[in-house]
Amino acid sequence: MAADASSATGATMTSVGGAGGACFYGTSDGKSTVLVFAQALSDVSSAQAMQPEQAVAALNSSYAIADAKVVTGIGDKALEYTLSGAAMGYVIFVVKSNVVIMIAVSPAANPSVVEQLGRTAVGNLK
Repeated sequence: MAADASSATGATMTSVGGAGGACFYGTSDGKSTVLVFAQALSDVSSAQAMQPEQAVAALNSSYAIADAKVVTGIGDKALEYTLSGAAMGYVIFVVKSNVVIMIAVSPAANPSVVEQLGRTAVGNLK
């Protein structure tokens, strides 16, 4: 995934850690980051019932997440948000089958970066 993050952002990303379904990637100078969180739920209906707004509410005080936008063509359901707080960029929540994926990219000049990573992540699901 570090290669995918590098390709999407145009910067060399390396793994800077991970735990419990989360992977963190960053540039050597620490100016660009990609966070990927994925969780396989027990069944498809549980994943489809997932409401990104709950995660957004929990993260909003730190990241000033706003401007929800439905993105078509990525997984079964995808919602994208703008990060306008301390970390400027975008975050996307993607549901595919019984898997929920969250990807955040900071900084990002446009949403195509998280959309590309969302498509790649869905394509990597087996």
